[in-house]
Amino acid sequence: MKLTNSENITKLFKGMVFSEKSFKLLDMGVISLIFAKHVNKIMIREMCKNIFGISPVSVNTCNVKPKTKHYKGVKGVRKGFKKAFIKVAPEDINKIKEVAE
Repeated sequence: MKLTNSENITKLFKGMVFSEKSFKLLDMGVISLIFAKHVNKIMIREMCKNIFGISPVSVNTCNVKPKTKHYKGVKGVRKGFKKAFIKVAPEDINKIKEVAE
């Protein structure tokens, strides 16, 4: 899948993680993003360059498994996703803080 098409990028990139842990990591220069399950580290690195204009130092990923939930007696399943922790160069930290706020 080519990443040059902006439609493909928006399908693969789901959003940012907003939690206490992610904001603590942000101070250390690590951002937490959510992607589709089939995205690999190379594609994540390219998307960070295209979307945010930053050059990642390292990319770590974690697959979040789907959860079974009950609502009014009916079983359902939340979708799984891939969470990426991206370490950013020190000069790019201010760009990321502006985007997160």
